[in-house]
Amino acid sequence: MKLEIFTLCESAADYGGKLCILGGFDRIHSADVPLVLPRCSVVARLRVHRIEEGDHKLRMTIADEDGKSIVPGVEAQVSVRFLQELNSATVNLILQVNGLKLERHGEYTIDLAVDGIHQGSLPLYFSPPPQAQPGSGQATV
Repeated sequence: MKLEIFTLCESAADYGGKLCILGGFDRIHSADVPLVLPRCSVVARLRVHRIEEGDHKLRMTIADEDGKSIVPGVEAQVSVRFLQELNSATVNLILQVNGLKLERHGEYTIDLAVDGIHQGSLPLYFSPPPQAQPGSGQATV
């Protein structure tokens, strides 16, 4: 099994196997602490080979930089069945997260495991807005 896509975005949809991702991001700048994101989505696309056909257990977690979970871990089971003589198939996963609360500035992590094996991690950086350089009238990124 191979993780082909793993991202955090504003929204996502699966239209008959076509994965549509809108507004991918990995950082948020805000002076407001704590900050609540009204809505975002975590998206994964897994390539599964014929030998891996069957049921698979997925687990996704979101944690702060101390490793403390900030939302309950999400567990799901995916059943992969091959209907054609293909060597591989894809599974699209979309987890919509409403009201994600970031308690303090720092680095957060989103992790995905399949059948207890870590497949990938995403960072989410939350920091104050960049300060403008004196006399430049521009902010730094």
